[in-house]
Amino acid sequence: MALDDPPPPSRRIGVLGRGATSVDAAGRLIRDDRCFVRWWVQAEDRLHDPAESPTVRQRALGGLPVVETRVRVPDGDVVAVAFATADRGGADVVAFTNESPRAVAIVIDGPDIDGLRSAATAPDDLGLGPARVIPLAHSATFSVAVGHSGSVGDPSTLANAATVAAGWRSLCEAAGRITLPPGPIGRRAVDDLASLRCDLLLDGPPHPLDDPVDHLLAADQLVRMGESAVALVPDVVTALEAGARRRRSPGERSVRAAWRVLTAAGEQRAIDDLARMWAKVANRRPLEGGDVAAVTALEWRFVAPRDDRVELFGAGFDDEWLGQSLEAHGLPGCGTATVSVAVRWHGARPAVLWEVAGETQRLTAPVADPTFDTTEASGEALWAAPAEQAT
Repeated sequence: MALDDPPPPSRRIGVLGRGATSVDAAGRLIRDDRCFVRWWVQAEDRLHDPAESPTVRQRALGGLPVVETRVRVPDGDVVAVAFATADRGGADVVAFTNESPRAVAIVIDGPDIDGLRSAATAPDDLGLGPARVIPLAHSATFSVAVGHSGSVGDPSTLANAATVAAGWRSLCEAAGRITLPPGPIGRRAVDDLASLRCDLLLDGPPHPLDDPVDHLLAADQLVRMGESAVALVPDVVTALEAGARRRRSPGERSVRAAWRVLTAAGEQRAIDDLARMWAKVANRRPLEGGDVAAVTALEWRFVAPRDDRVELFGAGFDDEWLGQSLEAHGLPGCGTATVSVAVRWHGARPAVLWEVAGETQRLTAPVADPTFDTTEASGEALWAAPAEQAT
């Protein structure tokens, strides 16, 4: 396959304000529909092409724009981790590590790649043209990079994947942090939320006319991660107007999201207009929204602000949560307050800890424990055993 004819991309990396690079299922880097870093692994048995090998596995670490691609070779894996750093004008980086006990070589092709100064040209019998070869001993790591605006020098002096991941994680958790039990279901939901937040930071919200609900929820996520509320106000107003004109309304969750954006921007007139609009459309069936609505619904499973109260665990506890520790930190309550909640278990009964930051909140749990009702800013309560365990 030619460098300029890649398959559809699967995951993305990027730097805020600089656009995104796609990482396809073979770990190749693609920008502007052009593949500019392609690689293979020369092991003792054969040349392994990630685009064709059935042993390739790929994941975005923690849902973040740090993409790990693994290729199986004799007795182990070769791992390529792709990420972008803002260092020296920005660069896309791929760090290769040999986790197998045997030496391999990484074969790399593409223009303007830093980190290949000492690399030999690939042997003619590989049929890979001007590709370059870097030997990689057991447990060794080396990196290559492509600068966004010219050479970035030695890639090993750039920020590494762990540092980049920590930066993205910090940005995402500014909007609130949720911890679910280990396992595929819990991890997937948390990773999906992180992935969504990163995509919003890289691409911005959906168009307000295409999906008003998703736009409003996305704008709220962005403001909670530190983006300018003022810059988002015009499109938020457009989304609200578009939603109000439809047979279904934007719904309580997205209207509250819009209120938080307008409040952060200091737009009192728009807030008053929002209240009048909501009074007219509140009884309509809500618009459902798309991916943003589906993924961010996890937050409301923990903390759901209502007119005069905040409901904790409004849908109760999922079966896979029973007996497992749960945490949510800094999720929106009523007004501008945030609510944090954690669950520890005393046998079949959940011990719930909470903390409110900001104005006083009335906390209830009509599904999980109808007897719970408090305005205390922090505390702990032992709730009744969920029906699933009480029987």
